[in-house]
Parts: sequence; C-alpha cells; structure tokens
Amino acid sequence: MKYPPSSSTSPVTAKSAIGVIIRDKKARLIYEKNSEHLIYPASITKLLTALTAIEIIVKNNISPITSVEVAESDDIEGSGRNLKPGDRLSFLDCIANLLISSSNMSANVIAREMGGILVARGRDSKSAPIDCFIHEMNRVARELRMKNAYFINAHGLANKAQRCSARDLSLLVRKCSENTIIRGLWNKLRYTIPVHGENAREIPIKSSFIFSTLSEVPEINIPQFRGGKSGALWPSYFNLAAVSALNPGTTLISVTAGSPSPKERYNDYLSMVRLGQELTASEQTTPSS
Repeated sequence: MKYPPSSSTSPVTAKSAIGVIIRDKKARLIYEKNSEHLIYPASITKLLTALTAIEIIVKNNISPITSVEVAESDDIEGSGRNLKPGDRLSFLDCIANLLISSSNMSANVIAREMGGILVARGRDSKSAPIDCFIHEMNRVARELRMKNAYFINAHGLANKAQRCSARDLSLLVRKCSENTIIRGLWNKLRYTIPVHGENAREIPIKSSFIFSTLSEVPEINIPQFRGGKSGALWPSYFNLAAVSALNPGTTLISVTAGSPSPKERYNDYLSMVRLGQELTASEQTTPSS
C-alpha cells in the first residue's frame, strides 16, 4: 500500500513517526518523520502475533474459545508474567492477556500452540512449533507489505535482529483495526481471565499502556483512543501504535517510536491527534469549488 505524500511538519519528540487518516477506506498520509528508518518494535510486535494467530485459527476452523495450556517453557521475564505451567485458558483470553496486559508469557503460549497447529497440518514438519510460528509471522508481514520488517520472537523483547519501521507498523495497525477479535479487545481498560487447571482462579488484568501512562500523567485524557498497542525499551525508548476516532467516518492511525518517556509518548500521541483533528476540521469548513 502506498500513501499519498504528506504536507505537515508538526513536530513530535519520537525518533520516528507516521500519521495516516482513513476515510471511506482511502488512506491519506498527514505526517511522517523518519518513517522508514529501522526501529525496535518492542511489544507492538504482539499485534502481529495476535493477527497471525487469529489467521491460523480462522483458516483451520478452530473456535476462539478453544483451550490452550501453559507449558514450563512459556515462562519468560518481563510484562504480563501472570500465568503458571498447567494453567488452561481459552485462546481468546490468551489474546486478551497478550494485548491488554502485554503478556510475554501469552506470546510464548500462542507461538507454541499455533505453531504446533501449523506443524500438525504439514506446514513445516521439520521445524519446532515456535520457529514455524515466527516464520508465519514474517509471511504475514510480507503479505502486508511491511517491507522493512523482520521478526525473530513473538513477544518483542529486545533483540537487535528484530526490526521494522513506523510505516510498517502503520500497515499492521490498519489491518488489525479491521479484525473483529482484536478490535474487541485492544482498547479495554480492564479484563478478567478465568483460568482452569490445578491452580484454577481468575486473573484481573489492566491496560499496560493506560496504566503505565497514568504513573506519569495522572490527568490522562484520550477519549478519541479506539485501540492499539504500546511498547517500551526502558528507560528511554517508548512506542505507541494507535487507532483514534477523529469524527464519524474518519479514523487516524498513528505510530510514534522512540519517544523518550511515557509522558512524551502521551504528548506525541496527542500531537498526532490534534493534527488530524485540525486537518479534518479545516477540510469540513473549506467550501468546495
């Protein structure tokens, strides 16, 4: 997908950024800053993990409420370390844990379980399930024309070989915004996951993006936010891929990568939204010739 050229130079603190307005299924580029430079996607990687996994279950006629089980090998450091080996939860709830609390463990569960489906269906019987899933993630990225993207894990923990661009992520976010399952989860403030097995319990989770921002911006106010995914490489590299409603029928897709703090990531997001609002408002008030 190619966007028309932008005309804005509105600044953001992020090292790389892009803003695209979607109206009547047509895309218009309104802002970009180093949009094709290679960046670390961090946990925004999980959007591709979710999209790839959902495509696998749809193509294989698997129900979203099918149970998946946590293995010892799924345990990993970082965000969302809230599961235990032997826990059973639905695929849908695993996706919720992935997108809302940014669970690295859920990313591993999904990669292993969905990769196992690919191996069982003969996609690549010589590869380990997780390797097979990562290969499928990269195939989906190529299908979306994420030309600078290359992924080697499903959770986004820092690795120099894992890369993409802000423009790549804008294409991914647009595709995710069209997916019913993702759209129903990625803007939730809180969610409760029922877990079955020997350690049966309910796990309350909350939005990693909203609550990490609240710690620095107690007055956070983003009523136009419709969904997305944040990512961070602490202490000074913060990303956000977002979908925002500007007015009925008009959506903004914005990606900011490398903001220096959660507060600046929030301010960068607001700058993108204000730019989109100003442009759409001026277009509505300009008489047609």
